[in-house]
Amino acid sequence: MRVLIPLCGDTPLDDDQPVALVQVFNKTILEYVLGNLPFGDDARFVFVVKQKDCQKHHLDAILTILEPGCSVVRALGPTKGQLCSCLMGIEHIADDEPLLIVNGNQFLYEDVTKIVAHFAAKNADAGIVTFPNVHPRWSYVRTDEDGETVLETSEKRPISRQACAGIFWFARGADFIDAAKRVIRKQTEVGGQYYVSSTFNELILDGKRVLAHEIESDSFRGLHTKDGVDSFIVSMQDRSF
Repeated sequence: MRVLIPLCGDTPLDDDQPVALVQVFNKTILEYVLGNLPFGDDARFVFVVKQKDCQKHHLDAILTILEPGCSVVRALGPTKGQLCSCLMGIEHIADDEPLLIVNGNQFLYEDVTKIVAHFAAKNADAGIVTFPNVHPRWSYVRTDEDGETVLETSEKRPISRQACAGIFWFARGADFIDAAKRVIRKQTEVGGQYYVSSTFNELILDGKRVLAHEIESDSFRGLHTKDGVDSFIVSMQDRSF
């Protein structure tokens, strides 16, 4: 399996430091995120990062220490959103291998390996982790009566109480690439940006089986704002990682 983590969209919280390098109890947020993805030798990690973060903060060197053998793709300038950042790593995506896309500025108090295994066991073509919310900052899924089969996704527009938690799984990397290209050809952008969530609508149009796995709201932390990081720090005081 390929695990793709885009780190280009972070808004620095302090001193132009990327969110991934913010320290919480002597560990970077990046370490917490990676520690929740214990795939071992079964996964090859691909990171898409800003060139300026490599030059100023040596982010590429840090990544190779944390994940030896990983691939680091450097973006020389801004991309047109999360989806475009992911496509920068296209040469490292294997057509016939599963692909897991993980936002680098969100954290789940859940075993992601079990969630991925659940999607695979159900013979899904793709899967999305969700949590209860209605704020328009997130992407959303609308499901069938079973609460699991995804009928539609949207970005920055609530269509249900199932917000996306930044964990996107595809049974085949080729399905993601094909869907991503169609999203861009159709110019399916939101606020001038392209998002991974839009690719699932393309898969659904193709008759692919897309499933949602909902977690409790307390099991999710968004780390893209100072309030989110502060909340994460408080929550970690009673946990051991």
